[in-house]
Amino acid sequence: MKVKKILLFIVVILSVLCMCIIFYFSSQDSGSTNILSKNVTRKIAETIFSDYKTMNADIQNTITSQLNLFIRKTAHFSLYFLMSMTIYFVFAVWKKRYLISGIISVSFSFIYAILDEFHQSLVPGRTPLAKDVIIDTSGAILGTILSFMIISSVMFIADKIKNHEYLFPIDHLTEIIYVSVTMILKLKIISVFPHVDRQKRIQTLFYGSFLIFEHNNMHFSGHIRSKVSVS
Repeated sequence: MKVKKILLFIVVILSVLCMCIIFYFSSQDSGSTNILSKNVTRKIAETIFSDYKTMNADIQNTITSQLNLFIRKTAHFSLYFLMSMTIYFVFAVWKKRYLISGIISVSFSFIYAILDEFHQSLVPGRTPLAKDVIIDTSGAILGTILSFMIISSVMFIADKIKNHEYLFPIDHLTEIIYVSVTMILKLKIISVFPHVDRQKRIQTLFYGSFLIFEHNNMHFSGHIRSKVSVS
């Protein structure tokens, strides 16, 4: 219960932080936001294009303008992606209603995106855009889907562990770790000696992989047989 409260507190803080960041950037006038985005864009352009500083000024402006648009829209998408994930986790951890949590997450993000564009209309030099709402909501939908997949995977693994249905049983897991470590050490030792050819290394790698596969296959077959015998 204590872990659940701590986790809930963390995701609530992250949700509020995402909303504050979005509000902060929307509060910037057109001059401030253009200077910030152009500086960031210029740094990224210099990283991508090694000869950016020696390019013609017209080419630099073309690259900067196109890259600037992409970065601004990606920022929109990413912030709402993260915000929707945190909102989803808040309701999923709190209520354990995963489908409802997804609906709330997307709906809240959509409404917040509309309010954000309305807020921008009150800021000098800023223009509200319907396509930004679509981009923001798309990020929220993707973030919600990813959150649902993460929660589902965690719940599946937790249920398996709770029912003692390990993906790798403990006894076989110990043997797998032993074989893996042995294989790695053997490859390391072989690589020290230059006279050992590449084919030998490949054979060692395939041998270790085969042993691991055999262990897994034996456990899976035994698990199926036990299920059939019980039924």
